Amino acid sequence: MIDKRKIFCLDIGGTMIKYGLASLEGNLLAVNSMPNKILHGGVEAFMEQILEVLEDCQMRGEIIEGIAVGTAGIVEENTGKILLIGDNFPGYSGYPLGEKLRELTGLPVTVGNDVNVAALGEYFVGAGKGTKLMVMMTIGTGVGSAIIFDGKLIVGRHGATGEVGYYILSDGSKLDNVGSTRGLVHCWVGMTGERLEELNGKIIIDRIKTGDVQAIKALEKTMDYLAQGMVRLAKTVDPDCFVLGGGIMESSDVVLPYLKKALEQQNAPEVFTNLDIRPAILGNKAGMYGAVRYFLEERK
Repeated sequence: MIDKRKIFCLDIGGTMIKYGLASLEGNLLAVNSMPNKILHGGVEAFMEQILEVLEDCQMRGEIIEGIAVGTAGIVEENTGKILLIGDNFPGYSGYPLGEKLRELTGLPVTVGNDVNVAALGEYFVGAGKGTKLMVMMTIGTGVGSAIIFDGKLIVGRHGATGEVGYYILSDGSKLDNVGSTRGLVHCWVGMTGERLEELNGKIIIDRIKTGDVQAIKALEKTMDYLAQGMVRLAKTVDPDCFVLGGGIMESSDVVLPYLKKALEQQNAPEVFTNLDIRPAILGNKAGMYGAVRYFLEERK
């Protein structure tokens, strides 16, 4: 007999919301996505679309045992309240997401930061499997990180452990702004004057593959900034490995040699003598896997 009991899972980003179902054993069974309405419709429209897809699952006969959420923003671990997030989530800072979902659905709910839950996914079934102390960093619009020790997220008093994007680097820059894919694009624009809206990280990576000198210089500078952040974090927690995710790491064969060269030039060779740096392998499903794992651990 087919088990109809499922966990409804969400991975909430500023542009898209991924949603799906998982088994009670943590296996991801289905993943879909939809544009996030929060930017133009606010929190109410955002909540309505989540409840609609949940109700659709229930109408198809699925028995939903709980809701597992990974979301952008700093999250209060015990309550699932969104403590802080950027301007592209109007009304979301301070929003009691976990409480609202419990109230509206009557189901148990867990809410975790998106980078944290993606790290859990990579730790248990992805690139970090088999390690004890793992740091995951995501390189995207900004730079995020999460620390897992012995299978447990280290979240801190305010849920803000690993917020490396706020690091202020040697020239006064913030890591979020310069060590990210956004930083790579802005660096390129500063050098070439090319129009920003026509660019993304993939275009620059493709130019690097053809030997474009300015694109290479932009990546070198971006990786130097990222290396500064990694050195600080490595000196603090001394992990077994770094797992690196984000869209730019889909071209890890191009990016990692420049990052490793930048790390070698930092004044911390002892930290990186045997450091294991791995590209993430779960792609855009890492957050879903991790949100479910977080739910299952919290429900024990």
